[in-house]
Amino acid sequence: MSSKASPCCNGFLLLDKPAGARSTDCVSAVKRALGRGYKVGHAGTLDSTAKGLLVILVGKATRLCSYVMDLPKEYEGTVVLGKVTSTDDESGDILSEKKVQQLSTETVYSVVPSFLGIRMQRPPSISAIKVGGKRAHFVSRNTGLVTLPSRPIFVSSLSIGKVDLDLGEIDIKVSCHKGTYIRSIARDIGEMLEWGGCLKDLTRESIGPFNRSGGISLDELSKLSSYELLDRISSVYSLCQFYPSYRIPNSMIDGVKNGVGVPISDLAVISRGFIGGGKNVIAIGDGLFSFCRLEISGDKGMLIPETNIFLDGGEVH
Repeated sequence: MSSKASPCCNGFLLLDKPAGARSTDCVSAVKRALGRGYKVGHAGTLDSTAKGLLVILVGKATRLCSYVMDLPKEYEGTVVLGKVTSTDDESGDILSEKKVQQLSTETVYSVVPSFLGIRMQRPPSISAIKVGGKRAHFVSRNTGLVTLPSRPIFVSSLSIGKVDLDLGEIDIKVSCHKGTYIRSIARDIGEMLEWGGCLKDLTRESIGPFNRSGGISLDELSKLSSYELLDRISSVYSLCQFYPSYRIPNSMIDGVKNGVGVPISDLAVISRGFIGGGKNVIAIGDGLFSFCRLEISGDKGMLIPETNIFLDGGEVH
């Protein structure tokens, strides 16, 4: 199965966002490069202070935003111990700062298990979460820092890289799911080590099957023609690498297009995927890409269409 369309106007464009650029500015840059007539969005904001992978949704793929956001993500960054800020990263006002002393590498490694699996996390006060209908960053910057309630998150792995105790810096790599703030992880590592901490140099390396290494820079983006840019788009079928995926027989395609469920036992397996649970399952047929939910009816599993995208027959899968 190919994940590339040649060219494709419905799919995912991978950008390697530089630090300092806003995600919305990247969307605007893609719109300018493609020209009029294309729907463009992004699948999850990357902080302006961070760099790395930003998945841009093009054409009918804009309807798949939530499914891309549900994919696991991998980040790299550095925890700065001894520094506490208003934003939980180095862009904020410094609330306290002290030099780290008498801390061992073994103690640093000992905190890792506390961050794995399902845990509660308090989001940063400067974030896009809404408080009384307004973004927390707006409220915090206009009326004082707000303390947001903790929320459940899932961290599948956290590894420690270079530890420089002279500088009080710890390199980390985190694999996590939607809703996880790496700034909060840095803050919490600092608190657990009883020194306080914040994040610097955050990089998003991957989202599901998409990797930063396949991303294009904003500078490269500005030099590509619309046709060249379309040729860099990964098709919606690339999601089949991560989600359980099935092929619909031709005799059932019209029913699925009209929202009719199909027995999963009647479908051919394309990919077992990496994300289970039946919440999101892909079913594809000629000219149809459908995200379904799995329902159990008696002794049968039924795929119920939730988001149907109708594609041209020439789009590769």
